[in-house]
Amino acid sequence: MKKNAIIFLLLLTVFLFGTGAASLYREEGRSLLSGSYGNILTLSVAGSAFDSVFILTEQPQSVNIELDQKVTFRVAAVGEGLTYKWYYRRPYGDWKEATAKGHDTASLIVTAKKRNVGTQFRCIVTDSSGNTLTSKEAVLTAFEEMEPEPVTEGLSGYYYDQLSEEMQSVYAQLYTGIVAHKSEIYIATSEMNRVAFAYKAIIGDHPEFFWLDGRCRVYGAENPGIKLVELIVNIDLQGIEGQQVLINEEADRYLSMLYEGMSEYEKVLLAYQFVIENTDYVLNAPDDQNIQSSMINHQSVCSGYAREMQYLLTNAGVFCTYVEGSIVNGEGETTALHAWNLVMIDGEYFYLDATEGDPYFVEAEESTGLAREADYSYMCLTSEDLLRLGYTASEEYAVPETYTRTWDFYVVNGCYHEVFDYDEIYSALIGAAESGEASVYMKFSDFENYAAAVDTIISGGLLDEAAQYRMSLMGTEELEYVPVCNDALYTINIYW
Repeated sequence: MKKNAIIFLLLLTVFLFGTGAASLYREEGRSLLSGSYGNILTLSVAGSAFDSVFILTEQPQSVNIELDQKVTFRVAAVGEGLTYKWYYRRPYGDWKEATAKGHDTASLIVTAKKRNVGTQFRCIVTDSSGNTLTSKEAVLTAFEEMEPEPVTEGLSGYYYDQLSEEMQSVYAQLYTGIVAHKSEIYIATSEMNRVAFAYKAIIGDHPEFFWLDGRCRVYGAENPGIKLVELIVNIDLQGIEGQQVLINEEADRYLSMLYEGMSEYEKVLLAYQFVIENTDYVLNAPDDQNIQSSMINHQSVCSGYAREMQYLLTNAGVFCTYVEGSIVNGEGETTALHAWNLVMIDGEYFYLDATEGDPYFVEAEESTGLAREADYSYMCLTSEDLLRLGYTASEEYAVPETYTRTWDFYVVNGCYHEVFDYDEIYSALIGAAESGEASVYMKFSDFENYAAAVDTIISGGLLDEAAQYRMSLMGTEELEYVPVCNDALYTINIYW
């Protein structure tokens, strides 16, 4: 081969691989010019002349086509005695030999089916000397011609509002398919990871989509185009309406307790009590990540509690959203994922946790044997309260900093104490004994005053004295009473 031909080959290589994408090196008597996607120009050396060429000159291209249409993936190569073998790989699967028409030629013909969405195809070309070249991967994405127009009018939500415009478009496309009870939804987006992010926002905004378990599979190319989203559901889609009837009946029990002129705080307090009174904390309860568990089966974990709070209050016209993250123990070690709520009362944000407010959740770990009402320590918490409790919200979405105690249960009910005052506490205990109240609540402004109260009430015997007085009024010789102290929230709740 003449010198000018060699120069032509080198120029051809730069054209094929792009400037800076190829490198020339020598190996066992051959010159190898390698580039992206495994293209290798093999030049056998015979003296000072190149006597053979093996190169891919055309790569298969990714496509987006309608279902049931045919597509042809092609490669082109220069070399001697070339043979071809096509391979395919489903999303997250292994490479397998193709059997479609043309699987042993330079052109593979594939019919687009739902099962093919996201499938990759590549060809391995072999020359007469046994050298091989592997093409780049081409991705097949198929879509249905008729998809409903995405719902956009009035679409909003705490997490939706935090998304970019393109993310909101993905959210709207997913939302449209979900409300139509689809488990497979075709959407247009520029990036695969936008789907999972938008889907998580939907799950956070919409507890009413109880048939979704929060997971999905996305098929398609990692480039702009159509993607197939397969939603993982927890029931047969035909059973949605039957479950919805049962959920509506439970929600109506709460909504029927509301009355005209009821304040937002009173609605939140009632929902908090309603969820706690009607739900038992049970690990691994069926459907424990959605409202079927709490509103139908009445057994759930934190996700069910928090999603029901969101569902009830949203239907009552009060802002409430779902927050997830983690909670740590006293040693600073993460113990579990956790979920709670963010609510708005009269324009101010507060946090609450109905799971921790359920005395039966506490008694699952520390049995007291005494039936108790809801623990209101977890009503209307501030960000500082959450920090002391060891709560950390997940970082995907922003949650607000909250400071005010306007609607703190203890403030509203006159049992919040800036300082520990013996006479005030004594009067509260004696007054509860005389009135026959089943509980006494106290909260202090800081740990120092709280610790002084614990030392006086519990260790100093003030509670025992009040209990003796209560027994004398009742004319009984026995009285069971339980003090519950929360070192992080500075609360002392006494049940008797």
